[in-house]
Amino acid sequence: MNTDLIARTEVFLKETFAASTYLEANSAQRDYRLEHSYRVANIAKTIAEAEGFDVSYAVIAGLLHDIAYCEEMATREDWKNHGRRSATIARPFLEELGIPSQAVNEICYGIAIHVDDEADFEWERTPFAETVGDADNIDRFDVYRIYETLEYNKFSEMSLENKKETVASTIEKLTRFRDMELGTQAAKNLWQQRLDYYIDYYERLRAQLDHSSSVPILFYDTDDLRDQEIYLRLNRTCQADPRRKWLPAYYFDICLLGGEKIGYCDLRIGHNGKTYIGGNIGYGIDEAYRGNHYAAKACRLLFKLAKKHRMEYLIITCDPDNLPSAKTCELAGGVFLEVADIPEDNEMYAEGKRTVNVYRFDM
Repeated sequence: MNTDLIARTEVFLKETFAASTYLEANSAQRDYRLEHSYRVANIAKTIAEAEGFDVSYAVIAGLLHDIAYCEEMATREDWKNHGRRSATIARPFLEELGIPSQAVNEICYGIAIHVDDEADFEWERTPFAETVGDADNIDRFDVYRIYETLEYNKFSEMSLENKKETVASTIEKLTRFRDMELGTQAAKNLWQQRLDYYIDYYERLRAQLDHSSSVPILFYDTDDLRDQEIYLRLNRTCQADPRRKWLPAYYFDICLLGGEKIGYCDLRIGHNGKTYIGGNIGYGIDEAYRGNHYAAKACRLLFKLAKKHRMEYLIITCDPDNLPSAKTCELAGGVFLEVADIPEDNEMYAEGKRTVNVYRFDM
């Protein structure tokens, strides 16, 4: 790594910010932008080292990627253009450093596209160029930003229900963002590490909020859920999610006594509008093992667990055209109630389903 080039770049960045009338009047913005530039430079350094890029050029690109913040950005268009403007400011300095023209173009291209993927000159979109934007995005998910985001959204002033909705929405977005494509595998690894940290934090926050309004359900030991042919192997449990109207649930693998998995089943504890349509129990048997009434036998084992939770009855539903599933409900002792219409706001309606057979099982 060429420490002389990097040191000269640091001086140029600091002197440019120090000479800015706008940043002189906005010292907090100046300090944040300088700190952010160093963090992006260090993230770019990590990516470059892992990918075999020129580390010095990656660090320099990271340091200069936001140098246009020396100018006031009064409009959204100003903000969208700050990548291209930063590249324009950086170019004569990079040439003055004696960096080869091809490298200057690659550094400037990476800086130019890091905001909105557009540059004002033609160049190849290389993995190195994408590293600038990737490092910038990765830094958006640093530890301190969690506090800043919550504070900006006035999280502490929200009602408990609004806090729960905010946290659930944040987890949903983070989970979606986690699989975003980046320019290199090294960047993607760093990105997913940051997102996993965020998701873990917000999952813990959600659990704390849940504990602030109710006593979470106690999940029972399930080792006794077996008969002479099958047993239910616990896969996972889930607490309730009131925002989605999800009830606490157990999820099992249906296994032969020798351990071979032959299907799945689940049990939702409690009742609401969704369970009348979706049921308290779901199940599926692998095709090779159908015809042995394993689904009905698994349901009977789940009845034992439902009784531990003092449930007086269970609902199981199936598609009216699914004759094997209807037969399972009958074998398990269900009483047919009706063919129910699926509400338009139910997930099953979005899948194209319109009605279900509803069966009741008294415990």
